[in-house]
Amino acid sequence: MKREIRLLQLIKSHRVLTRLVIIFNILVLNGCSKNGTSSDLEDYLKTFDQVLTDQYIWGYGSGGIYWVSNDQVVLEAHIMDKKGVLDRGLYQVDVVDGSYKKVVDVPDEGPITYKYCFDGTKLHVMTSRGIFTQTNSPSGYQVEIREMGKLKDHNRYSPLRCRFTSLPQGKKVAYIPLREKDGFVKNQGGETKSEPVRVFLTDETGINIQELGGKRLDARGLIGIRKYVPHKNAYFGNTSFNNNCTYLSWLYRDGWMLEQKKLCLSDWSVGSRVISNLKDALYVEHHTDTANEPKSYVIYPDKTLPIETVQIRSSTVSPDGCKVAYGIGKYQSGSKGPRQKLKVFNYCEYQKKENES
Repeated sequence: MKREIRLLQLIKSHRVLTRLVIIFNILVLNGCSKNGTSSDLEDYLKTFDQVLTDQYIWGYGSGGIYWVSNDQVVLEAHIMDKKGVLDRGLYQVDVVDGSYKKVVDVPDEGPITYKYCFDGTKLHVMTSRGIFTQTNSPSGYQVEIREMGKLKDHNRYSPLRCRFTSLPQGKKVAYIPLREKDGFVKNQGGETKSEPVRVFLTDETGINIQELGGKRLDARGLIGIRKYVPHKNAYFGNTSFNNNCTYLSWLYRDGWMLEQKKLCLSDWSVGSRVISNLKDALYVEHHTDTANEPKSYVIYPDKTLPIETVQIRSSTVSPDGCKVAYGIGKYQSGSKGPRQKLKVFNYCEYQKKENES
């Protein structure tokens, strides 16, 4: 009888242990998919060890990484020359074969003050101190080296135009510069606070062309438009996060229709986030020092895919929505020289493999 009772206890213990092992494995799998870079991503990630950069020194629109085609990026980098010396410049890098060429020579020693920006057809190099020289003539876009503009009472620096832009004036209005050929977005407040904000497309003088139609959720109008997304033919941006939630906005050039969605990121609450558009998903660059929290991830309607656990900066998506380029490397206070390397994630290749499996 005791032997039978003992046997039943062992069977019961085995079942409990088996159940715990299953639960543990589920938790491990979930943890890997949420907090770490999955090993099956390695085939779709490429690090360019020879392309050293420091994307920590750039603010939005003052530098960074720019796609000049679906396979080439331009960025400030330090690359070893034939003499074994790191040579600083604005380089065009082919992310397929790793080849590169210097487009603009940047002085190695200061003082220098400059910013650079790509508007889709021209690389603008804006300087106020230092001598900058174009070293190669790239194909597919132009290079312009000029004096940096100045902030005045009625202008604003526009990353979409790569220059300071004069804004039309008006009562209870706020203007967002689009690309030069598209004019401005105007948020027009009502005479009283109870009246809703109306949103218009205007010409360069502020004259209304049409009121924007489409789906609106944010009562404040259209806020935060900062990027043009070629594969959607749309302008995109988002509001500041409030309780981990933000409003995403797409302004489609076809028909000038506006779409807004509310996005809440409750899983990872520490640090700021920069959101970009992939071909059929959202990409998030997450600024946080917290260990094991993803520093970048892709958001689908039904899941989240973590990419990097090491600090990154200046993530930017290729015109076709397929690749993401960024500088990867930990922030080190007081360090001299470049702190990062160029890295690329091929999202479309990853999706193609996932769909086949």
